[in-house]
Amino acid sequence: MFRIKLGAAEGALIRAAASTQTFGCFTMLAKTALTVVVGFVFVGSVVGQRHVIPVCPTLTEADQLVGWKIKLVVPKATTVDHGRDVDYSYWSIEFGHDKDRYELNGFNGLNVGNGEADRDYIARSRKLTRRYWTHNKLRGADSSGTFKNGKRWRNFGIFGEVIFYYNVPGDVAAYFDRLIATACIVD
Repeated sequence: MFRIKLGAAEGALIRAAASTQTFGCFTMLAKTALTVVVGFVFVGSVVGQRHVIPVCPTLTEADQLVGWKIKLVVPKATTVDHGRDVDYSYWSIEFGHDKDRYELNGFNGLNVGNGEADRDYIARSRKLTRRYWTHNKLRGADSSGTFKNGKRWRNFGIFGEVIFYYNVPGDVAAYFDRLIATACIVD
């Protein structure tokens, strides 16, 4: 009789251990699935974040706004060339002189692009950064890169308006990037 009860107790322990292993396996799978979901939500929230372009500030007497919908706040002493053709308008700010002269350009018009970088720029780059920005209902792109020769490029804009520089050395890119960092929208 004792053996029968011992055998029954042994069987109950084995069944309990087996059910615990199944439950433990289920618990481990649930924890793993939860970790994966939390990871995707975190990565999605970081990747999905957009830089917010602010409303343009009240200008000081030393500043001016340059651009159309997207404005840059630049020193009033900055020389800004303006021009237009049949289907676009442009502005440009120069850096340097003679053969070492570079331009930050702004173009406005239906055929000037959508703010995304040219595919050729991307294909010829050894380093690429792309982020998206927003201002109320406006959505834009901000892409930059370094060519294999070490020179830099950047495209910043929305459909119909693009601000860019192309094939410039690092110190010039840093200056133009500081100007682009002042981008704002007049509401």
